[in-house]
Amino acid sequence: MAFYGTDNSANPYLSPSSSNYVGNNGSNNANVNVNGNAERSPIPQRTVLSVEYPGYVVNTEKAVKSLGGREKLARDVSENTGARLELRYRYNDPTSHPISGEIVPTQNILIKVTRRTKRLKGAPKDKSTEKTVKKSAEIVGIIEKTARFRKLADFQYVIGKDDPLAGLTRALKDVNLEEAKKLGGSDVFDSNVTARTAYIPAPFLDHSCWPSQYLFKVSGQQRQKQHESSSNADNLDKDANKHVAPYNMLYHGIHIRFADQTVPSEPTPQLLEDMKVIPETVLSKARAILDETPVVTRNAMEVMIPLSERNGIKLNNIMSTISYGMDTGPWRSCWIRFGYDPRKDRDAYRYQIFDQRRLLSSEAALRHRKGRTRGFHQLQMSAFVQGEVAMRYPAPAQKYILDEEAIRQDIAGIYQMQNIDLPLVKDLLEYPAGRRKTPCEKSGWFYPSIAKTIRLKIREIKKAIDEAPNGGTSEIFVDYEALNRSLAEDYRQEEAELAAERMVKDREEGMLLGQSSQFVRDRVNAQVNELMKELGAEKQSGTTDRDDLADNYDSDDAEFDVYGEESEEMDSDDGFNL
Repeated sequence: MAFYGTDNSANPYLSPSSSNYVGNNGSNNANVNVNGNAERSPIPQRTVLSVEYPGYVVNTEKAVKSLGGREKLARDVSENTGARLELRYRYNDPTSHPISGEIVPTQNILIKVTRRTKRLKGAPKDKSTEKTVKKSAEIVGIIEKTARFRKLADFQYVIGKDDPLAGLTRALKDVNLEEAKKLGGSDVFDSNVTARTAYIPAPFLDHSCWPSQYLFKVSGQQRQKQHESSSNADNLDKDANKHVAPYNMLYHGIHIRFADQTVPSEPTPQLLEDMKVIPETVLSKARAILDETPVVTRNAMEVMIPLSERNGIKLNNIMSTISYGMDTGPWRSCWIRFGYDPRKDRDAYRYQIFDQRRLLSSEAALRHRKGRTRGFHQLQMSAFVQGEVAMRYPAPAQKYILDEEAIRQDIAGIYQMQNIDLPLVKDLLEYPAGRRKTPCEKSGWFYPSIAKTIRLKIREIKKAIDEAPNGGTSEIFVDYEALNRSLAEDYRQEEAELAAERMVKDREEGMLLGQSSQFVRDRVNAQVNELMKELGAEKQSGTTDRDDLADNYDSDDAEFDVYGEESEEMDSDDGFNL
């Protein structure tokens, strides 16, 4: 179904040049040349609107009226693409619920194909010979916009013609005030509409164009059988269906923030109910993992407890019964055993996360930036195809050990410090001078200098592997003298923060004990002056050597910059999110 527009000499898609020609074999306007190739014919500059009408059109005028008429259709077309269309099969019924559509940009050509036949005298109407059949094709115009109705049809509510509500609606539409006053009387509705309480007016229905997941609960005794096909192409789907849980569990996990004072010590009653439907073997294995390591990343749990071992149950539903999550801080994206607080355990620096982004070389980064200039429809199609592939062929769980092989394969993900198998990084993680006295939300138990050095050295390892795939990384080393100077600055900053916290705490205690504010300030100032004298003495004596720093920071624990600084070598869009 197409509607012709006006001739457009300045077409935005095709300019009047020699390239706007197409071959036309058998057309009235072109013939086949001597070489047997079709001659080229000019494309007319007429623009055409194509309507993908959801139905078999017999009467074009009625089809146009169902779209709101030519004037409304022209207004919708004149607007930017993406305008919403409404199709009403019963256009004379004001209560008819519309079907939603949209106008999308296209670059198609409308071709009119004519087939003429000559029947023999006395022969049936459907009988003809090849010699008498003649076909011709003619290009009518360019389809710049197409009206499509790809969404699901909503409910269609039909009321009787003799219903007062229908008559009142028609009277209001036709601006018939006398009829509206007559039908609007209370006696009319009291005697008729009251008996039709089951009628629901169409505008009250919810407007939904796509199916939604309502999460209806199914009886535990009912088992839905999966229909398996015998074709070889569906073997992967059948294997995946074997691990689909026969019941639907909602997520009731407990999550806290880093600033919260307490941590959950036991599951809620709802989680205890969820625990009853989880196999005991799966729970025992998960408990054993948390007993050995109280904080585990989600990716590591996916590897240690694969889908085939948990009877199709989601890992979130299993782990939420024996652990809690922390949404912020250096232990986010991890499962933490109930009752364990990593903010109070100085050995918890081993469980902090390291967000390894996909590091691109200069050439790969340039290709990636060029790829960002693709059109929206290309990105949308690419995302759709990737989504279809991901649903049909689920990707295997990523490895949770960060070593040279993972860097060589450019595997991005969230790792734990204890799972980084790089000797150079291990030395930095165990360097006692790099740990704080108290953890912070940004970097946990590590100082920023240690975090920055770790990320920098991993980039150097990646660069060395890219330049010499078969070579080693033994030439990469850490400048501990420069690192110690940076750690000294981090130490001074932490001491200043702790002094400020102590001042606030002393002020609160002084107010509770009835002490004057001046007394509290004098005591705090004395502590700050003593600290500054010690720091000044260290500065005059020169830079502290590595062994002295190790002794000074022996009681500290670590800060780590999870995301690191932006750089041209780091791709911030390709991180692997769990």
